[in-house]
Amino acid sequence: LGYRRTAAEMAEVVSQRNTLERRFYTDHLTDMPNIQWLTTYAASDASKQVRSVVQVTLSDLDSLDDLHGEGTAEVVVKTFSKRLNGIDNIFLVHSGRGDFILGFDSELTRGAEQLDAVQYVLSHPVKVGESTVVVNSYVGALNRESAASSNMSIEEMVAGVDLAVQQAEATGMRGEVVFYDNDMRLAEEHKVDITLLLKSAIDSEDFIVLYQPQIDVATSEVVGYEALVRLRNDKYSPEQFIPIAEENGQIVELDRIVTKKVVQRLATWKKRKQRIRPISINFSYEQLCDEEYLSYLTSLLDEYGVARKLIRVDVRESLFVNDGERARSFVDKLYKAGFGVAIDGFGAGYASIPHVMRIPVDAVKFDRALTEVFLAGGANEDVIASLVSLAHEAHKLVVIEGVETIQQLKMCRNMGCDVVQGFFF
Repeated sequence: LGYRRTAAEMAEVVSQRNTLERRFYTDHLTDMPNIQWLTTYAASDASKQVRSVVQVTLSDLDSLDDLHGEGTAEVVVKTFSKRLNGIDNIFLVHSGRGDFILGFDSELTRGAEQLDAVQYVLSHPVKVGESTVVVNSYVGALNRESAASSNMSIEEMVAGVDLAVQQAEATGMRGEVVFYDNDMRLAEEHKVDITLLLKSAIDSEDFIVLYQPQIDVATSEVVGYEALVRLRNDKYSPEQFIPIAEENGQIVELDRIVTKKVVQRLATWKKRKQRIRPISINFSYEQLCDEEYLSYLTSLLDEYGVARKLIRVDVRESLFVNDGERARSFVDKLYKAGFGVAIDGFGAGYASIPHVMRIPVDAVKFDRALTEVFLAGGANEDVIASLVSLAHEAHKLVVIEGVETIQQLKMCRNMGCDVVQGFFF
């Protein structure tokens, strides 16, 4: 006769097995599900209910122990895991040292309750002993229906939302939500090819610059242009090659080339005695590190005999929030030198609007993701109206992008917007 375990022994075996399984699927620091748990969950039928995922990455954790004492980083991670767990979700996974992945059963849009909750959690510092620790973070979001295929697996969704976070990191968009789109996947697949094309175009200064008109809503007159850069063969869109240029540092040279072409275009208009209007140049995060850019710009204008008031620099809102001191210093120098300045991506940063309103700039260009919903059918009207009112109270012009129909133009006029631009013009 063989040996038979007693009921008590069987119970002990089951208990040990459950304990081992729990340890395998649980992160020891946060007591949250780990990446092994997510891999198992992805293979289950339950994963089909996931409509969107959000990745949160806490940055600069390595420096926290040095600045605030040993163990600070762990306290920060555990604190944010508890805060994030308070947001209604399907799952919350601690997937890496400073990385969390949340799953939701609905599609997410800019301003969605879940995203506001995530940004609210991340905007608050952590108290560690006597120290108040402010933590920088990057947030990516991916909607299953909006991706290349609604049949994306959880693994594919996680890989996609990680690309969104990578883009946020490369462009310095701390605290903002960057949504995944298919261009990110294509750009990642063709990164080497894009990098080589950019190198060739930079070496020969062979970029195309288009000039999109900016229209005064009240008079329907052209009051300015925005410079839009394109690769000559148009093989890759700006949404694909700009993030890669920002990631590998090529954006500094690219922006200088665009700046030179803009100044040359203004000089040509002047020589031909054409009607001249200001041109807006987009300013990237990496340009904040280009300490000679302002000198380069002024030298070009002097060389070609172009007035400084004809250049407007568009600076992303996130730069004022994430690298505020340097961004404000740059804006002050621009103003003193006689250039115009606008805030681009206005309204995207959580709880940053009152702060941005105090920055002395000429105009605010509303975030495209915010206005797309409004222009598509009138949703977000209250939000847009409030932001327009805030901007006007601060004596700033309101610029709306993406206007493509006469109906959208009327909507902007009724909302009190000042300037519009888009393919309609």
